[in-house]
Amino acid sequence: MRQRSILLVFVAAAATAFAAVASAKTQTFLETNEDQFAKGEADGIVATSLGTLRLGRDLESLLAETEGVDYVARLAAGPDGSVYAVTGGTGRIYRAKGGKVSLFATLQDHYLFSVLVDKNGDLYVGSGGTKGRIWRVVPQEKGDPKAEVLFEADDVKYVWDLAWLADGSLAAATGDQGKLYRIQPNRKAEVLIDTEADHVLCLAAGPDGVLYAGTDGEALVYRWADKKAFILYDAAEKEITALTTDADGNLYVGTSSDEAGRTGGVTIKAAPPKPPSGAKPAAGAATPATREGDASGSSKPSPTGAALAKAIKIANTVKAARPTGAAGAAAGRAGAGAAVYRISPEGIVSLLFNARDAMVLALAVADGRLLVGTGSKARVQEVSLADDGDDRATLATIDPKQVMALLVTKGGQTILGSAGPGRLYTLSKGYKKEGAYTSQVYDAGGSARWGALQWRGTTPGGTQTRIATRSGNVRDPDKGMWSDWSKDQTKSPGRITSPPARFLQFRATMKTNDADTTPVLEQFEAAYLRVNEPPKILSITEVVSRDRQTRAQAVERFRQAMKSRSRSSQKSGAAPQPPPPEGSQPIRVLQWKAKDPNGDTLRYDVYFRSQGEPKWVRLGRNLARSEYAWDTATVADGWYEIKVVASDRHDRSAETARETSRTSDPILVDNTAPIIEKVQVKVRNGDGGAEADITFTARDATSRVTEAAYTVDSATEWHTLAPTDGLFDGPAERFRFTVKGLGPGPHRIGVRAADEANNRGHGAKMLTVEQ
Repeated sequence: MRQRSILLVFVAAAATAFAAVASAKTQTFLETNEDQFAKGEADGIVATSLGTLRLGRDLESLLAETEGVDYVARLAAGPDGSVYAVTGGTGRIYRAKGGKVSLFATLQDHYLFSVLVDKNGDLYVGSGGTKGRIWRVVPQEKGDPKAEVLFEADDVKYVWDLAWLADGSLAAATGDQGKLYRIQPNRKAEVLIDTEADHVLCLAAGPDGVLYAGTDGEALVYRWADKKAFILYDAAEKEITALTTDADGNLYVGTSSDEAGRTGGVTIKAAPPKPPSGAKPAAGAATPATREGDASGSSKPSPTGAALAKAIKIANTVKAARPTGAAGAAAGRAGAGAAVYRISPEGIVSLLFNARDAMVLALAVADGRLLVGTGSKARVQEVSLADDGDDRATLATIDPKQVMALLVTKGGQTILGSAGPGRLYTLSKGYKKEGAYTSQVYDAGGSARWGALQWRGTTPGGTQTRIATRSGNVRDPDKGMWSDWSKDQTKSPGRITSPPARFLQFRATMKTNDADTTPVLEQFEAAYLRVNEPPKILSITEVVSRDRQTRAQAVERFRQAMKSRSRSSQKSGAAPQPPPPEGSQPIRVLQWKAKDPNGDTLRYDVYFRSQGEPKWVRLGRNLARSEYAWDTATVADGWYEIKVVASDRHDRSAETARETSRTSDPILVDNTAPIIEKVQVKVRNGDGGAEADITFTARDATSRVTEAAYTVDSATEWHTLAPTDGLFDGPAERFRFTVKGLGPGPHRIGVRAADEANNRGHGAKMLTVEQ
């Protein structure tokens, strides 16, 4: 299949000399399929599955919104070319002929769901509500049509669809007992299929006389032929909502998963008003039609009340086990939302159409194409049958909520009926004269200067495509005081004249002077250069000793770097750099977080200075990693500041590169251990033997003393000490403790103290206990 796409690409304009540095100058927005097109707004322009935009089909209103008409359920053509539409709300039947619509009849049953016309022009109309019936409505040469009840049964509340059987009998799809009836010309009725569903929703007759029926609940397609029923297909969706066939015997199956079902969510009132004539029609007569061309009618407003829930939300619960059909395991199921399947005469199932945000409510085949009417989003879709549905387009979108009915007349005219409200339209064969498509809003990520605008497509003679843009600095154009639309451009390439800003939107306008020809758009390309913003440094931190793994990794990288420098120095004859000292000090691992608004690669320079001094001393240059292991053995103890400079020079030229810096909070460098001084020992006799009273002072030049301990004749068994005042709150602390139970002979008393940097100072005192 030929692949086409609308590709919306914004490429930063830059000189060829910088082509190798792509990340600094190229940003891309991509728009390639129907799902993405849905983010824009189209008026008279449609997107195709081939990835193109073109003009849509023109719609002409036949029946405007009319009081008392909630929906148009079905359409049927008569032998004289008239088209009949059955509606819900007040039981009206409309007739369209010669471009005019008139009220044909009004029945006692106010909610009509199905219609057929025989070769004599007699209408057969199915109704529903508290009781479902089939009416026969016979036109009269003079006067009003006559109506009579042809069929009713105690277990029938809805007659959803009607179809002709090969023997001339009438088939009726009914609910809420899920039965398919056959009504013979002599009015004798019998059940052909008693399904396990609540409702048989739709029917279709094939060219060979085979009858097909679709149900809710288990979503089964039944085939009736040779006086036998056979389950042809078991759909993954909740309901079979539409069926139709073509001349080759292919069956097209429309399914939906929405709970609103076949009626498309139309609310049916419990107490409909009287007919507009003011007189309740008798069982044997239809209400007189209005004057020819008067399609509006008149009625009192329908009162609100409890909805007939069975007609609106078709029950989905089936008590019996689920049967398996012949094509039940067919591949290509959609399973969610809505879908249309084609089942060939050989039973091969293929998926032609699916949509997650719609319901399939109507199908029609004409001239090698399948028309699909959808609900939720009321659209008429066209699917080419020549290439298995790959070529698909939206023909028209209407304001009501649902497209309930579709009919293609013998003359090729397409008529559609809607719900919410009920209206009638005719869909032209030609394209609309003009349409517009407004894209979604595109975000450059920052202030940008716009460049060239290019597009590719076809503009046959008599057609035109114009492109305009607008820009702003707030995402919503309606709230952000955007610029006005630029002057339309008709020749590609052009220049974007919208002001520099962060957001950009484009509008495509199409026109044609020939209803058989449309322009086509395939690709857009708009160039921009985003202003180079400086990097941002978010934080600078030191990895404390508790994070041993991270610290060890950073220290090891530092050591390897020093070894590499040492080898280089030996080759060059220079004095080698010493390796870092052992232990947790004096290596300080510095880390920082930084980002670049333009996505450029960053390089870092690191500096230090003693707090209060003006001059910065460089530690490292052009670092790729956002960390540095600082050997503080080369500086005196004290408070220092670290400055990190981040630059995008790796991706930018010298003229356009930007940099930023951040200074850390003061960092204490303390590589000197506390001094142990004034150690005094006094030995005396105690109750349990000799005792020694020891006092000493621990003093640190830079930071607070944080811990102390002592040991007796051991290097491992240390005992914690507290200062004489109980608090470690200063650089000098006094300690006093007593050692009891000393035996005769020499003894070694060891003491130690640590500061905030975990530097440890030691002291010792020897004493001898006499015999």
